[in-house]
Amino acid sequence: MLNFDTASSSPAKQTRTTQVRHDDRLAILIERATLALAVDKSVFLRAAIEREAIRVLEARSRHVLTPEDAEQFASALRIEQFDAARHDRADFDCGVARLNNYLKLSARKQQKDDMTRVYVVMEEGSTRILGYHAINLGMMNADELKRRPRGAPDHGEIPVLFLGQVAVDKAAQGRGLGGILMHHVFEKACRVSDMAGCHAIILDVIPDGGEEAFARRKSWYESLGFATFASNPARMFLVIKQARAVVRARREEANA
Repeated sequence: MLNFDTASSSPAKQTRTTQVRHDDRLAILIERATLALAVDKSVFLRAAIEREAIRVLEARSRHVLTPEDAEQFASALRIEQFDAARHDRADFDCGVARLNNYLKLSARKQQKDDMTRVYVVMEEGSTRILGYHAINLGMMNADELKRRPRGAPDHGEIPVLFLGQVAVDKAAQGRGLGGILMHHVFEKACRVSDMAGCHAIILDVIPDGGEEAFARRKSWYESLGFATFASNPARMFLVIKQARAVVRARREEANA
């Protein structure tokens, strides 16, 4: 969305003029847009140029890897249980304040109190955290699902693994690190299920950043196989059978 707040976007001490040559087609588009938005043409152009400049700079700051480079990048990573004494989280910034604050302020205490387990990913030879996820066990009512699972007990409570948070530092985004973290979640969920029983992985899509950011996050989880609860559009689940299939396929691919 364009920002038409001229007070916040204009420099306090100095302004500069930039001439933009354009043809009749673009002139008509600009005219229609400014009329529709009821703003001055110069305000509209300044906001449009600012937005595009920010987009280009953000895109340039992320190095998008080829599949071969992504595989090499993944092989140079390690995932460990979070240790506040060893792992550097001081400069971690995923772009979402809530997720940054969780890692910096809450993760150590919650893990110490056995409320959750936090896993962090770093490059070999470095202690700087590039991403993390937090998981804990819980129960959910089977009636919340669209279809009650076979074998669900009469009281309706079934065991699940909750994915509380997953985040990647902005400097490492665009390299497939989110997928690597999610695969680690799948592996952990399968191990829990093998040892104690676990029917599904549950998560809540955070609304931080507005509707567009919410939709983007939800679409990403859907691409991993998660489905939405009928009773709550922000809550999603993936049954352990699906997670096992993904883990099995990855192992077969690695052994091929």
